[in-house]
Amino acid sequence: MSRGVEGEEVVGKNEVFEGLTRILSINTFNPSTGRYTMGGIKTAHSYELNDDVIAWLKEMADKYDLEDENKALRVALDYVKEEADLDEVFDVIRCNHCF
Repeated sequence: MSRGVEGEEVVGKNEVFEGLTRILSINTFNPSTGRYTMGGIKTAHSYELNDDVIAWLKEMADKYDLEDENKALRVALDYVKEEADLDEVFDVIRCNHCF
């Protein structure tokens, strides 16, 4: 950014272009789903989850108007990755499905 005649901030053409490029790169077209997705193209993976976890993910997707349970899982994982105390997450033994 540069300063104008009166000292106000002036945005140059290159800065505007770079900003638009960043905005456009956030939403990427995913040909497998036919949708634009945030954060780039997703790849399919298979993980074993209990039925109650799947039901909870579907419930969260409905409650928060997310596209599906896959998005709900990504939101939860992003939160854990960015915000959670990882020692609390992984060092505390939880046995929610033990009999």
